[in-house]
Amino acid sequence: MTRLHRAVALLLLAASSCEPPPASIDGGQAGGSASGGAGGGGAATAGGAATAGGSATAGGSATAGGSAGGATAGGAAAVDAGLDAGAPDAGCVRPTAANTGVPAGVSLTLHTGDLVASTPGQVLERLDLRGSIRVTASNVTIRQSRIQGGGGLYAIEVDESTHGTVIEDCELGPSSGGDSRRAIAGAHFTVRRTNIHNMQTGVFPSADVVLEHNYVHHPAGSEGSGVFSYQPRGPGSITLYCNDLAIGVPAAGTGSGPGNDAFEGVDTTGGVLADLVLDHNWFGGGSYAVYIHDRFGSAVVTHNRWDRRAAYGPIDFTARTNTGSATPLTWLDNAYEDGQAISSP
Repeated sequence: MTRLHRAVALLLLAASSCEPPPASIDGGQAGGSASGGAGGGGAATAGGAATAGGSATAGGSATAGGSAGGATAGGAAAVDAGLDAGAPDAGCVRPTAANTGVPAGVSLTLHTGDLVASTPGQVLERLDLRGSIRVTASNVTIRQSRIQGGGGLYAIEVDESTHGTVIEDCELGPSSGGDSRRAIAGAHFTVRRTNIHNMQTGVFPSADVVLEHNYVHHPAGSEGSGVFSYQPRGPGSITLYCNDLAIGVPAAGTGSGPGNDAFEGVDTTGGVLADLVLDHNWFGGGSYAVYIHDRFGSAVVTHNRWDRRAAYGPIDFTARTNTGSATPLTWLDNAYEDGQAISSP
């Protein structure tokens, strides 16, 4: 499903219930790291072509396991009947360390040093990378890799001149302690089934980004952010579907407090505005868990669940369009994990 189709679907369809939360997060565990094993296919090297073992998806935003549930325009929140009966929709199972990151049994090849993906269609896969990746070509795929970051501000940086980057089934962040950098930043990319931890910010998207089925948790320090979209812009959308952004408990030994925000979109200066879609996500921690500030063309916030760790409340919504009018907001079936409905801001 394309991002445009997802946005249309969110406005037209109805979705069902939400699964009960798993055991609460503790402050010491930072996700499951990839283990060795007999994995077919060779590892990718910088600048190389795809190796055997699984087909890459170059670009696009197909959702694993089904399409997003939808929304109808409306004001007051409504909670699906059977809130705790199952997953939010058929395609969304709550992300955890067990169902994100490098799949069990995949053998990784150690590479020390930073990489540049500069060949269109290039695939980097099955790496235990003690460094960072910069993407400078279009339709690059990064998959089934453990990436701990190296030089620079980001573990993965996607140049805004590119398109079609896909990051899937990866784990980002150190195994312990904290890294004050951002895990993934840039524009025109999709991230799916990826486990991000022990980084100050999980994802730093600017334009045309889809995040789906990811687990972002235990940030570095008390000011951590799950997804921080600074100066988001169009055309296109910032779309989050079926992610767990649990930033209320910092990584062990890096601080205390509820964190900065699970999602924040803020400070667009004008021009072509991005649309925002937050659908079937879990938000945890933060001052406010979700900030939606200037400026967005539209905002769709549907079928999401919040924990109660946020210091001030679940959402702060002050978004405006370029004309100064309030950003059109679609709000449906948003609630705390215990079932209490959250009213439209």
